[in-house]
Amino acid sequence: VLIGIGTAALMVLFDLLMEPSAVYLGYWTWENIHPPLQNYAGWFGIALIFEKIVSVIHSNHFVGEFLPASALIKKQ
Repeated sequence: VLIGIGTAALMVLFDLLMEPSAVYLGYWTWENIHPPLQNYAGWFGIALIFEKIVSVIHSNHFVGEFLPASALIKKQ
């Protein structure tokens, strides 16, 4: 749970740092000068869900069922 919260917090931090540049470069605009808090809450929720999905897929339980272990080894 802590890894998911930390991952989501890093995603929100990235978004917080990226927003001014994206607005300046014209990628998107906001009604107010600053993005609404729902933007950051949304990114937190999406990142938390995505981290959980990725951790379940990469857990030992699902690797054997969905992906042969040999597929995880990079062949040279």
